[in-house]
Amino acid sequence: RHAEAEPHLRRAAEHYSDRAVVQENLAIVSLNLGRHAEAIAQFRELLKARPRQAQTHYHLGVALHHAGKNAEAIRQFQATLELKPGHAAAGAALAMLREQTAQSGTAP
Repeated sequence: RHAEAEPHLRRAAEHYSDRAVVQENLAIVSLNLGRHAEAIAQFRELLKARPRQAQTHYHLGVALHHAGKNAEAIRQFQATLELKPGHAAAGAALAMLREQTAQSGTAP
């Protein structure tokens, strides 16, 4: 269903006054379609304009994790928690990545 939504979101981005909301949804669609590099670029672009958006940091962390960039993902999950301390998904993702890092013996 994400693939079906994408063209509609792209059209909406051209006309909707709050483009950031539409752009965030497009980035989520890219993430869910497995286009991690595209999603990472989209989330980073969004954060340039709105650096204090916890959910955008969280989604960027998810995309980075799926792209195998765990050290960067950890930083994004930490940023999420700094902005929104009760963000359960970011806390769980951060704990999971730290555990994986500890088990593998690699630095984050």
